Amino acid sequence: MFQEPILWNDLIKITPEEYNKKYGYLFDKDEYLSDKLKKYNLNSALTDLKNGYELMQYHAFVARAREFITNNITVYKLTDELIDVVQNMSIEGVADEPPVGFINPLIIETNNPKTNLFGDTNSIMYYYGQLTGKDIEEMKANYMMTILFHIQQQEDETYYRNAFGLNQLTQKQRITHLYAGNNLFCLMQPYDFIWGFSKVDYKRGVLAKNNFCEHCAGKNKCENPQLQVPKDKYIWCQKGLLDNFFSFAFRFLYLLEAENSPIQADRKTEHTSHVTNKKGKIVEKNQDWYIKYLYLKKPKTEYEKSLTHSELDKDGLITKDVTVKAHYRYQAYGKDHKEHKLILINQYVTKKWVKDRDTKIITGLAKGK
Repeated sequence: MFQEPILWNDLIKITPEEYNKKYGYLFDKDEYLSDKLKKYNLNSALTDLKNGYELMQYHAFVARAREFITNNITVYKLTDELIDVVQNMSIEGVADEPPVGFINPLIIETNNPKTNLFGDTNSIMYYYGQLTGKDIEEMKANYMMTILFHIQQQEDETYYRNAFGLNQLTQKQRITHLYAGNNLFCLMQPYDFIWGFSKVDYKRGVLAKNNFCEHCAGKNKCENPQLQVPKDKYIWCQKGLLDNFFSFAFRFLYLLEAENSPIQADRKTEHTSHVTNKKGKIVEKNQDWYIKYLYLKKPKTEYEKSLTHSELDKDGLITKDVTVKAHYRYQAYGKDHKEHKLILINQYVTKKWVKDRDTKIITGLAKGK
């Protein structure tokens, strides 16, 4: 297995042994982002960022992510079944407004550490950083989204060699994406990015083989400078990765926030704390981490259909327009229609046979009342 080199910063004033003893817990490749950030005290992260030149590159990105978690935060853990539903959910149209949950920092992870949300990614976090100076005018925005992708360990040495090659490339340009080390990729959303739910391939990884762009949602727009490499090498396709991220996150949040959502949650609360200075007074502030383990409600037991069929007696009936509210339905698919997936049925108008006269309603009191 290829041994990942340490991205050591020569400006760090303590020895590697001292640094590892103090910060080693942040560098576990298998640990979820949420677990790292819970262990990392907010005051420590802020202090470390003030001395950013003394941090390893990977450490700086983790500290910056922790900086933006100042209030309570929810960590969503998705079961394999729910991930499959999100990936295969039908979406007829996109709402004018993004999901409510998309306006704050958010962490989405798999419940099973051996599976992925999409591609090779098992943990994602995004947060919004405030722009200053010329960036506001250039980006025509006040905030820029940063997305962290934590991936499964890879057995292919070429994968990691290309990951570090990605760093060398981005250091020469304005950095929008890079490999921060220890299975953590960082990506800043470009201000002119347009995404959609169509042509999304959730099988592609953060880095993919050179023939990747033949299947990429943005293959005609992709200007990746690393395309001219041998086919056994890995490349980075920013457009494809953003399509995957936004479509998965929006599908999940739409499903989560929908009325009568099929998602159920078992919640566990964990606590962290840090001190803050309020008007010259040092106050300890508590933070709650809501860990929500999400799974699907079991569909209602299907009733056995009658083998006999009788025609509707339409005598005295008229047709009337009725509106059917948007709802989810388990739809059969696959061989012999033995498999089922959750489908969103949008609101529609249909016809219904009703009586062409007033209906008599009989009321009364039960005995003993």
